[in-house]
Amino acid sequence: MEKIFEKRIMRIALLLLVVCISPLSMYSVDNLEKSSSDSKEVETKGTWEKPKTRSLTSIPVAYIDDNILVIQNVSQSCDITIQIVSNGQIVYEQEVPASATYYIPIPLYDFSAGEYTLILQSPNGGYLTGDFSI
Repeated sequence: MEKIFEKRIMRIALLLLVVCISPLSMYSVDNLEKSSSDSKEVETKGTWEKPKTRSLTSIPVAYIDDNILVIQNVSQSCDITIQIVSNGQIVYEQEVPASATYYIPIPLYDFSAGEYTLILQSPNGGYLTGDFSI
């Protein structure tokens, strides 16, 4: 009987924790939205994988804000390989583990003015591309 009571207390405590933390996580999502009216969305095309479980997933989004390319993957569902290509040459490449894909800033200060292609890839075959200019 005591173990059942302990389990119920733990469930209630966990529920209270989730209820208390949920508003904080919504606040942080709102704060990570495009931070200024001057930001430019990098429109991407391609396909992104669907989750193997019943969990929600999101497609990564990218935008440029104050000469920083920002990639956001709110669901953090998979690793992402990021490439930036200019004139057929890879000028930037980074592999980001799933746990770090929520907000990925890439400074563009050292990039020359010109046209670039952003490529996002996942281990499960997801592939998105988008063009942008600096």
